[in-house]
Amino acid sequence: MTPLFKSTHDALRFAYNYSGLAVAQTRYGSVPAGNSKGLGGYNGAAEAGHIQQVVSEAGKLMESLITAKYATPAHPRWHDAVAYAALAVSDDVLPHVEMRLTGVYVTVYYAGIDIQDATLARILGIHRSTVGTHRKKVHAYLRGTRHQQGMDALAYETVDRLLTDKGIVGNENND
Repeated sequence: MTPLFKSTHDALRFAYNYSGLAVAQTRYGSVPAGNSKGLGGYNGAAEAGHIQQVVSEAGKLMESLITAKYATPAHPRWHDAVAYAALAVSDDVLPHVEMRLTGVYVTVYYAGIDIQDATLARILGIHRSTVGTHRKKVHAYLRGTRHQQGMDALAYETVDRLLTDKGIVGNENND
């Protein structure tokens, strides 16, 4: 059986941006609602739901990280995913920081908002260097560093294994 998607990235873009319209606009570019494999209409909706269900098998944190990264803020579960990711960041990286601030940092990160530390500090009513320090820790935890894998990459690897094992995506190394 031929996998429906060549890569996990393509499958996730499809699953979290399927709308039944001709083209969905995402922060990663345009995603066709249907393709040559017949994934338009009900078939597309069913496949998008199936992929999201498989992602949920990775656990709540991994699912939240994938949803926050691949869905747009208009997705019905994006805000809950970002909030759950913020809880993990709070627990693991910023335990002594107000949850409200951690939520802002994580939202800015996943929404791709380009905002200067000074501007964000003014909005939040805290010192610019504090914002800079917190954001660096959030980015290191989620994106990773030169020496340590980030949680986003770990979530992707986990979901990639699940989708590959279930035959939804091809093995990117052996295609």
